[in-house]
Amino acid sequence: MRSSGGETGRVTAFLNSAGSSIPTAETLDAVIGHLLNPGMAKFEEFELSVAAQVGMAVAAKQALELGTETIEGQVVQRADRLRAELREIDGVTVHDNAERVCGIVTFSVHGSTPAEMVKAAADHGATINSTGASWATPDLQAKGLTQVVRVSPHTFNTDDEVHRVVEAVHSLRR
Repeated sequence: MRSSGGETGRVTAFLNSAGSSIPTAETLDAVIGHLLNPGMAKFEEFELSVAAQVGMAVAAKQALELGTETIEGQVVQRADRLRAELREIDGVTVHDNAERVCGIVTFSVHGSTPAEMVKAAADHGATINSTGASWATPDLQAKGLTQVVRVSPHTFNTDDEVHRVVEAVHSLRR
């Protein structure tokens, strides 16, 4: 892929001029056309997502503005709070037992599958996930588990959103 050095300016100009209108094929060609290889090389496999690149730039800017220490502090605080609240619920097992845990909280709810927990959280307005041994083989095998509920609170989440996960767990335990 060629780089002319002016891609950022053209993308910015395009985004600024696009407004709410749908860009024409000619406009898109003018913005990204220079990135395509001439001849048959244009059929080589690659992807260029301008939206993803712009999103990454915005995320990097926000991270720099907030600072990594602030981000880490918020993530750790929310994850620690979630772990503490989950440990207070009968029938819930928190599986994070490392000396220094990260912002990913894994747990299981006795009598419920991870899929049921994910649905309960969605019903309470929280988006969480489950993870199986194919994604975390060494960790789950060492703990004798095949699947767990996975919550990743971050700096953009609110305390209310974290509380919704706890409410969802309570709804399964009733």
